[in-house]
Amino acid sequence: MRLVLERFLRGVVGLIAFLFIVLGVRWLVDPSASAIGLGLAPQVGLGLSTQVGDLSAFFLVTGLSILFGLTSGNRLWYYPSVMLLLAAAIGR
Repeated sequence: MRLVLERFLRGVVGLIAFLFIVLGVRWLVDPSASAIGLGLAPQVGLGLSTQVGDLSAFFLVTGLSILFGLTSGNRLWYYPSVMLLLAAAIGR
């Protein structure tokens, strides 16, 4: 039973990591639709550059560090994701 639960949780965490990575890539590919999807106004010029750079980095680093932690088994890889998500939550 424990093995089934462990595999289930690893699958859920892997799915979350995949979704963060998809969001990050989507910011790189179609920033206007990504901005609208998050309730942001799509910017132009330097504002767009800032939106794309910051938000794609946020989602890609979060997703990739979760994925690295999941595949390596090293808990240290989860810390960047936790810190980014905590900072975002506190900033709200």
